[in-house]
Amino acid sequence: MWWLALLIACEPGPPPIGPARGTAAASCRDTYDAYAPADPTDPIAKAQHYMRYDFERCQKGCDVTKDPWSCFATAEVYATGKGLTYDGPVDFAAAATYAEKGCALREATECPRAVEYTCQHDVEACASRCKAGEIGVCVAMAEPFDDYGGSRFDKDRSLPWLELACAGGVTEACTRRRLITCATDPLTCQEQCDEGEAAWCWEMGRQMQAGIGEMPKNPEKAALYAKKACEIEPTVDEGCKKVLLDALLEP
Repeated sequence: MWWLALLIACEPGPPPIGPARGTAAASCRDTYDAYAPADPTDPIAKAQHYMRYDFERCQKGCDVTKDPWSCFATAEVYATGKGLTYDGPVDFAAAATYAEKGCALREATECPRAVEYTCQHDVEACASRCKAGEIGVCVAMAEPFDDYGGSRFDKDRSLPWLELACAGGVTEACTRRRLITCATDPLTCQEQCDEGEAAWCWEMGRQMQAGIGEMPKNPEKAALYAKKACEIEPTVDEGCKKVLLDALLEP
């Protein structure tokens, strides 16, 4: 999950103890707690979340004070088109520029958030880069749309890039690919399991246990798929220890 760790490293996140009060960077942080949503599931509170970033102060905090957190906050405003003192359009190109500034100030060797914004600005260029073997770009193409059940989930805009990232060796991309495929296309999931792919059998059993998405709920069959997965590859999941022990104790 190296790409996820890098992505988190480039998120604005809660403001750390930073510049002295009175500077633009410190002012950028002033509204963060004031507009923190008490209930993240409340639509009104969620909308107010974007007011946590005072655009003018944060932009100055980045450009003048050289505060990386202010740069990421400015990028967030540009990427959403929402923020205190901001009355402009969504601008992914500008968002990428400020994310890159933040990463440079943190001396980060990778900047996944900037790549994500760049790819939303120029999808075709990033698609070409992904297909040419830039695996990090494949991840960035999928990331905004691969949260199954989330408001932005889009199978067609995530699965192709997850497949390429998985083929490139990103384990988390393989996991997300299986989750989405099994929840939206159980037949394909079963076909992969029938071909002896232990991880697919395990995912099918996991989803069948709860009845996720289009996967029908059937706890009895779920146990059989879990057992099959563990027999094919005992290390496919930590849960295999219990599954295989239970199988031995069966009368």
